Amino acid sequence: MPANGFPSHLLMVRPTRALSWTSMSVRPRAVAALAVVLALSGCKPRTTEDAEAKHDVAWLAEESSPRAVASLGRLADSEP
Repeated sequence: MPANGFPSHLLMVRPTRALSWTSMSVRPRAVAALAVVLALSGCKPRTTEDAEAKHDVAWLAEESSPRAVASLGRLADSEP
């Protein structure tokens, strides 16, 4: 143990250089791909209210719950 009484593995090591994307070996292309995947994964509605707000008739028809059918009716009444 060091003189201060703490085990050496608990001592903080200062980095010799500033952290950046390149120092962490993260490529910009990988970051962009991750951003696209995250953006596309949030596009599907999760509730009937989301689907109605996005006018996602296909999702509502597939859901076929009473709320989804009511949402389909409201969409049909609002758009001739």
